Amino acid sequence: MCFRETRKQFSFPGYSLPLSSCLSPCRPTASTFFSSCFYLRNGLSLWECVHLLVRSPIQLTQLEFPQVLLPLYVFPGSKQCEAWRNVTEAITAYPTTQWYIVINPNNGPGPLEPSSEESLYQNCVAALPSSDNQIVMGFIKTTEGNVTADIDTYAGWDVSSRPNGIFFDNISSTESMLGTYQGYVSHAKDRGFSFIGLDAGRTVPSSFFSLGDLVNTYQNNFSTFDPKSLTGTLSKQSVYLTNAPTTASSYTSIISTLESKGVAAVYIANVNDTRQDLPVQLSEFVSEVASAGVVRIIP
Repeated sequence: MCFRETRKQFSFPGYSLPLSSCLSPCRPTASTFFSSCFYLRNGLSLWECVHLLVRSPIQLTQLEFPQVLLPLYVFPGSKQCEAWRNVTEAITAYPTTQWYIVINPNNGPGPLEPSSEESLYQNCVAALPSSDNQIVMGFIKTTEGNVTADIDTYAGWDVSSRPNGIFFDNISSTESMLGTYQGYVSHAKDRGFSFIGLDAGRTVPSSFFSLGDLVNTYQNNFSTFDPKSLTGTLSKQSVYLTNAPTTASSYTSIISTLESKGVAAVYIANVNDTRQDLPVQLSEFVSEVASAGVVRIIP
């Protein structure tokens, strides 16, 4: 294992180290984004620290990067997709961060009127920057319209804009609906969608986690959210925090807590969930998430 030293900052490419008495974590910079990086503590030299680590029974483990949930419900605008410009810039700035993007043309796949708007929307989806870790899901409201027909509509989109998955909204948390949702999920997979998101906005029975890859289990005010309230399979859960402060630095503690608990994804917005506006602090929010890697330690 080799080290890179820059002003007493040491990076261990691709791995994370135990939080020991000689190291404290620092945020990745442009040059160390792909690494876990640490500062020396207590005036120790690098080799004294290495000696302590070698004697430690804790193994090195691979770093898991944070994940961003993004409900992209605002219409993209003109042919230049200017209303999505902040999203494009954020994806470009953080291409290795895991993105879960939910698109919603018209409370589902549409149709949009006039038909030219439908083409424009799909072109803007196709124009989103590609990244190594990006899932795009098509929004479907399960309490309105024909759910299977909406799945078929997304499946009929051109391959350049077709979503990877389906995001089922307004999921009931009652066991009696499980069979209905199983039918929707089965149909989506039959039509080629490889990723399933479920939005209940509340705690769901454990059986629901076998249905989807990502289950949103909290959708309410930032100020009233308690991470301790999350139960079940946290690695499949996302939270959607609304009416948050406009200063993204206020999110550092909550994001770190969610990451330490192993929660899959988070979205934080300064607006309520009835608004389609993108948060004014989108770039700063993504930066905070991208800076909060999870450290997995195996004794």
